[in-house]
Amino acid sequence: MSKPAPELTFAFEAALQRDASATPRAQGTVLPVPAEVARAIPVRPDRTRRAEVRIEGLPSYTAKIAGDGRGGYYVPVNRQRRDALDAAHGEHATLRAVLSPDTSKYGLPVPPAFELLLAEDPLAAAYFDELPAGKQRRILFALAAPVRESTRVHRAVRTLEYLAEVRGRVDMRELARRWRLER
Repeated sequence: MSKPAPELTFAFEAALQRDASATPRAQGTVLPVPAEVARAIPVRPDRTRRAEVRIEGLPSYTAKIAGDGRGGYYVPVNRQRRDALDAAHGEHATLRAVLSPDTSKYGLPVPPAFELLLAEDPLAAAYFDELPAGKQRRILFALAAPVRESTRVHRAVRTLEYLAEVRGRVDMRELARRWRLER
């Protein structure tokens, strides 16, 4: 009987970079990732490296490991996370981070309501699977964003209906209009 493979995790320390001129191609705040760590994260079928990011004191999140155009790598840190880190550790603190490969199918967790609907409708699931990976992630992010469960379910149902209606040819603006609640 073989043992399951241990999960790959890579720990390192770095300070947030806030100056976009220091990292070409980056916008906003980023956490530099050592090249040996970035290269150890496997490339996904969509040719990206995505990782679960855990920075001390923050909930984990998934992000793309991006190249800066100069041989360096980074993960983005949004304003909310940056502000929480600044409050807890100070603006110029060196932070401990842990990266592990993102093993999810789409690069983000699938909201439970949408996962259930996809399981019940194989045609819509096939249309969703055929979408480009970035569009899949944008949809999943938007489905998970609302605070109220009823809104998340509404969006999931409307997304499934829309996928079937347009046979997988998704226009994000049109889909966003379909998500709006009628008053």
